[in-house]
Amino acid sequence: MYNNIKSILQKREVLIANLIIGFYAISLFIFSQSKALSNVYWIDDDWPQHLLWLYKFHPNYFQDNDFYMMAAEAIQPWGVYIVNSILGTFFSPLFISKFFPLVTLWAVCWFSFFLMKKRFGWALAISAMVMMSNIPLERMVGFFARAYAFPLLLAFTYFWIEEKKRSILFVIFLSAVFYPVIFLIECFIISIDGIITLLKGKLRDNLKYYASLGVVILFSCGVLLLKSKTINSNEFLGGFLSKEELLNRPEFGSGGRVDFQYNMNTNLPLEFPWKFYLRFPFSDYHLETVSLLLAILTIILLLGRSSHPKLDTYILSLLITGTILFYLAQWRLPQLFFTRALHIL
Repeated sequence: MYNNIKSILQKREVLIANLIIGFYAISLFIFSQSKALSNVYWIDDDWPQHLLWLYKFHPNYFQDNDFYMMAAEAIQPWGVYIVNSILGTFFSPLFISKFFPLVTLWAVCWFSFFLMKKRFGWALAISAMVMMSNIPLERMVGFFARAYAFPLLLAFTYFWIEEKKRSILFVIFLSAVFYPVIFLIECFIISIDGIITLLKGKLRDNLKYYASLGVVILFSCGVLLLKSKTINSNEFLGGFLSKEELLNRPEFGSGGRVDFQYNMNTNLPLEFPWKFYLRFPFSDYHLETVSLLLAILTIILLLGRSSHPKLDTYILSLLITGTILFYLAQWRLPQLFFTRALHIL
């Protein structure tokens, strides 16, 4: 009898939580996107280079061999290409870009809410949902590949903390085919976790699980390499630009659309990103402040006084991963991202 009542209450609680999440996501979406929803031609400025190709499913708009359509189609990750191809057969590209970000917004709200609720209760769960939904929404507008970034990262975080191993494997592969940057973050976090497990002497007990992770990661890397090869050999994109070609183009120099001089200069002092991207309003000692917070978190973990060691270790791993990938991106990202044709789009 007690178990039945408890089960009913839990189901009711989950239902109420989902209703709150749905109501909040819809309200935030309508409020923030009211201009776009009321004006058919109010669109994100990156729309042509990401969704223009969907007009191939709608005749009498563009020619089949139109450069903009073919180039925009070629740069899409395969997961995004498949999803948008299916949607494009039923909806117009403008409708997809305006309304489907609500799906990814709901996913962010759901994962952030339930990640916190189990550990910290309703108040912090709702606060986490509100905090984690506003900034990512800006990146979801238009329903481009980047719209999947935060949902995938939060899904990975949720399944990682909950130790749902099969779901972790699935999300890793989805990240590779929808938004590879998140796949890189996940790989680094898994590597850090593997090192910690090895130092604890528990690697042998989890060998089968780490072997599964390795297989999925290697397969995903193969998929990404194949995608990179198709982009590099695509006649509409013209292959990737070399560093010398990038530096000789005015748009990547001083006064260009984005100041890529910093990205292309690997000799900058290490404190550059801390100083300019992680500014603190209460202190000029940015690097020192971050280092202090990191040291405090590390000490708490070492002393074993954390109430949520799995979550705290994950946060620490995410901070280390983000820092490492920032420097790698500063070194290589412009060369990996910009093709000869992309800047024309």
